[in-house]
Amino acid sequence: MSFFSDILKQKIFDAEREYQEDVLDEGNKTRCGTFSGTKFGITPNAWQNYTGVKCPDKATMQAITFEQAVKFMNWYGKFYRVWEIADQDFAELVFNSFYGNPTEAAKTLQQVLNTRNYRLAEDGIMGSRTIAAVNVEASKDKVGLYNQYRQAWADYLASIGSIRFGVGWKNRMDTYFPPIIEQPDYVQPSAPKKYGWELFKARLSGALKSRTDAIWVFGSLIGLGMVVVAVRMNAKK
Repeated sequence: MSFFSDILKQKIFDAEREYQEDVLDEGNKTRCGTFSGTKFGITPNAWQNYTGVKCPDKATMQAITFEQAVKFMNWYGKFYRVWEIADQDFAELVFNSFYGNPTEAAKTLQQVLNTRNYRLAEDGIMGSRTIAAVNVEASKDKVGLYNQYRQAWADYLASIGSIRFGVGWKNRMDTYFPPIIEQPDYVQPSAPKKYGWELFKARLSGALKSRTDAIWVFGSLIGLGMVVVAVRMNAKK
């Protein structure tokens, strides 16, 4: 499991402005159609998801404190299951991408993993299969996966054609999340993680977040119960 490290915290706060209300930035728009601005990169819709406050106004967004923002970011990583990525460096790269656009970031990650012989639905949802694939691939080829996903995300940022926002996000990535050229302290595991085991752990973790995982866990428990009953019945014969 990864976590919201002090290093990542510093990078995000260095990259994000305290408060801005640029009307050209759709991220500043609430579900009610009003513009409330963002603070520390937190959009009003994301703040609504976190707090339950419907369509937060400018005053609400401006009042967000540093401490509240830290708690939000930790929640954000949990909500999108980023902290279930085992490798800390890769989790931080993914968090940065998700902080910009979680759906496109997840879809880009799935596309990268599919070039590595996975068969993931490119649906933009950070599900258990995607998490399991990430953990297996990072254990096999961390540097290669990191740089490939980083480049794919950079290509996406270039594709949106926004000099104002796309270039800024790319510069942010170049500054705080450059390619891994060499990693002298990194020791490649002698035995890469197994996909089946990683998927099992991810499904258990996702049982309260995903209907698919919940059904799988429930079905597995029923199956296990049936096996136990059968064993006991046989033992009585």
